[in-house]
Amino acid sequence: EAAYDVLIAALARAPAERLELELVASAAAADLKETVAASRHAEAALQIAPEDPRAIIASIDGHLGLGRPGPAARLAEGLREARPDDQMALARLATAWRLMDDPRYGELYEYDAQTSELTRHLDVAHAGNHDDGHE
Repeated sequence: EAAYDVLIAALARAPAERLELELVASAAAADLKETVAASRHAEAALQIAPEDPRAIIASIDGHLGLGRPGPAARLAEGLREARPDDQMALARLATAWRLMDDPRYGELYEYDAQTSELTRHLDVAHAGNHDDGHE
């Protein structure tokens, strides 16, 4: 908690580093289970740098932490559109969709298809490495 207090004091004194400090303060508040403060710092970071993926992720996490998957999903959808290979965005989007019981969650992960593909690969690997000790 003392470290968080130092961050808050630094925020008041260092406008040039405000984005970085807001992001760190958001993470520190989240670690302390202070979800409202974490969300407030994330939103401040997003206001400073609305296109910064770190600020967007922090804001998504803030919404999720407060039980607001709808706004989290909207932010994650925008980030995924801008950065389709961003796994952080994809994970947050999946979490939001799952919390909302959105059917796109199932389409996103397609567990049956993934597990059947894994099973096929394991079967092929097992068949190629089968050694029962007999020659």
